[in-house]
Amino acid sequence: MKREVIEFLPQFVKDVVEAYEEVEGVSPEMTLPVMLAILSFACQAILDANPGKWHRSPLSLFVAVVAESGQRKSAVFDRLKQGIDKWEAEQVIQAKADATQYKVEMKQYEQEIKDRAKDKDTDWTTQPPLFEPQLPRDWKHKYEKFTTNGFIETLERIPHAFVVNTDAAEFFNSHAFQNKGTDVEITSVLAKLWSGEPVERNTGIDRNFINKRRVSALFMIQAGQAKFLKDQRFKDQGFTNRILISQPPSIDDEDESEDMFDTSDNTKKAKLNKAIDVFNERVYKLLKSTKDVKKNSLADLRQSLIDTSDKNELDLDIVKIDEEAQTVYNEVYQALKIVKKQKYYKASGFYEEYEQFINREFEHFARLATILTVSQFKDSMSIEDAWCGKMLKDEFVDQRQHLELDIVAEKSVIVTIAEDLYKKLKKWTKDSDNIPEKIRAEAIKRNGFTMTMLAQYSNTSYINAEGLTKIKVIDEMEMRKWITKEKIAGGGNLVNVVS
Repeated sequence: MKREVIEFLPQFVKDVVEAYEEVEGVSPEMTLPVMLAILSFACQAILDANPGKWHRSPLSLFVAVVAESGQRKSAVFDRLKQGIDKWEAEQVIQAKADATQYKVEMKQYEQEIKDRAKDKDTDWTTQPPLFEPQLPRDWKHKYEKFTTNGFIETLERIPHAFVVNTDAAEFFNSHAFQNKGTDVEITSVLAKLWSGEPVERNTGIDRNFINKRRVSALFMIQAGQAKFLKDQRFKDQGFTNRILISQPPSIDDEDESEDMFDTSDNTKKAKLNKAIDVFNERVYKLLKSTKDVKKNSLADLRQSLIDTSDKNELDLDIVKIDEEAQTVYNEVYQALKIVKKQKYYKASGFYEEYEQFINREFEHFARLATILTVSQFKDSMSIEDAWCGKMLKDEFVDQRQHLELDIVAEKSVIVTIAEDLYKKLKKWTKDSDNIPEKIRAEAIKRNGFTMTMLAQYSNTSYINAEGLTKIKVIDEMEMRKWITKEKIAGGGNLVNVVS
């Protein structure tokens, strides 16, 4: 990770990153993504990001740390989650009080039904209907694994949650992800929640509708088990493009200390411990400042029975952005417009591999910059926050481009068709006798192939593809430098194989 990125981090984050690297040799690629995921959870119920013309965006991050066994995934998270643990412990007390309140409301609800049943003189169809009291808020906000139904039921009782698993292979190999249908269903729910969209599910006569909730996620997984990151179903669904991926370098196992009880570095360890304590206290205070649910007094019980509002919905303000920070926003936006127009992504010529991620890249930037802002108890973004958000976004892009997984990636439909069409065009170019007779003379005369020729006489997979898919296939081939494409008189393009 570039040192200038670390230099731009808020001090309470920078201190932990540097101390962990100095004392325990844990790289920033491990520590920082974990901290960002935790801060995302702590901040997501305070403010929303401002992604410009899209109006608002949740602060929820989905982070995946791909690391081998022994790289201290669990140890790092366990120490950095203590602020969450402290806050959740306090929520247990409040949850008990809410449960008592719920029992009182239920008794009032049941009594109201009895009273209405006895009153035969009143036309109750003209009166507001009764609604069963909302379930009391739960204390638990961290979840390791779940089914779709279970997760929706959980979010009925809390406004925001944190999906975290330090052995995510277990999560993605669970029943919900192994069965076709339920795997896409659960990732669809997560994708909607990442975007701040409502989630609805009907079971029998019951209808679950969850709106204005926030969910962050942290997946820590070994490279050989990270198949879901390359699964084409989840890519096409947009789930994996919502994930920020980091792959820390391997840790040198050689211990330079001769004495296993060496105390010469106690000062450094004390520095690390202090930095972690400061971080955890910051997380705790952020969670304490989250918007609370509306509570009904006993005097308002009768009114609450005709209240249809969801007490766990988050009505959040949007972060302010000062003028200097807006220049960074515009710079990032304009740069991404050029990338999309050129269909070229940094050092990679394989545009199709990053196309959908590019469409989410600006929103990732806005979320990262806003999390840095809110984590400092600010409601207005400075140029420093914006620049750091940009640099973090670029680091995650670089991590994604250089990801090394011990699995064979499943090819996308676009790449598969492109490879088939390339073989066909090479065969035609090598020997004109291989060109179908009906287009041979025109192809030789033009010294190339028109889109119409390819759509009617090339390989079956390309011929049968939809129009947009055909365009993406040609773009993919051009980015891989397999073909050249030039405009021809009268409209259209002429394709030639690169020799």
